[in-house]
Amino acid sequence: MIPRSAVLEAGEQLGRLDDLGRKVRASAPEPMKAAVEAALQQGRASTDKELRETAYKTVNKRLALDLPYLWTDRAVWAVVGTPSVQNFNNPTTPQGQAAFGMIGGSIWPTQIWIS
Repeated sequence: MIPRSAVLEAGEQLGRLDDLGRKVRASAPEPMKAAVEAALQQGRASTDKELRETAYKTVNKRLALDLPYLWTDRAVWAVVGTPSVQNFNNPTTPQGQAAFGMIGGSIWPTQIWIS
């Protein structure tokens, strides 16, 4: 087992440490930012489909290689009301088309009423 003092010493050379001695990185590393930004600019500047695909594949590859962390949390949400609250799960778009109700924590409060 590696002594905690060695972990702390190595981590201090790389960046800030948390309470357990692990390195904390709040944003992506600079080389990744530069490569991703260059590929994004290349993809945005071209109308050639193949060139754009190549550029955006580069973005995906760089993110897959260099992404320092993976978000593994989930958002818990709920909509609560009494039986008199109506139409909370039957929204329509401004154009009159049916929309998805109760998806992703979004509700359409302008279409809810109390009976």
